[in-house]
Amino acid sequence: MSTDGISSKRLLARVAELYSAQSLDHNKLEYQRLTTLYDEVTRRITRDLGVKEIREWTAYGCGYASFFDSWFYCDNEKFKYHYDGIRGTSFRGVFVIFSLLEPMFAVGEGRKEWQDSGGSSYMPDVTMVDAFESEDVRKLSQKICQIIRSQGIPQASRRTLEIPIDAKIEIETNLSNGSLKLFDAFYHWED
Repeated sequence: MSTDGISSKRLLARVAELYSAQSLDHNKLEYQRLTTLYDEVTRRITRDLGVKEIREWTAYGCGYASFFDSWFYCDNEKFKYHYDGIRGTSFRGVFVIFSLLEPMFAVGEGRKEWQDSGGSSYMPDVTMVDAFESEDVRKLSQKICQIIRSQGIPQASRRTLEIPIDAKIEIETNLSNGSLKLFDAFYHWED
């Protein structure tokens, strides 16, 4: 199934607009409109699908994130994940990263683990987009994507997000694994 709901040509044009001075122009963002849109769609997902959501919408330390991260899972055995030697609660789930720079989202499988003394979580990167180990998580992802796309939010594929961007653009992201890509332009975290 193709997830190219947004064209690379459109995203490259948006990069040129957002990074016209080689770094992000924060004045061109529609933060409030996108926040409201994403909040409405995530509430619909939890209501319609009966899944749980854990959000990372503001907990980025002292840094800046150009995206919201919602993680959806079912509290049942099919979604439980067992780490060797670790006691606590661990689940597989669907991460949805919503860009605050362009109305779009990307998905993949992520795991979270928590216990009394803390927890751990995935850190989204381009290699995780459209990647699924669990068939149950992949099936849930399809339902989630259908709801999000029905609200007019396009889905970005890994293939599209892996396209390189101009090397002159400066993005101090903690999520990059080398040369900057469209993923880094729209999904970055600076700490």
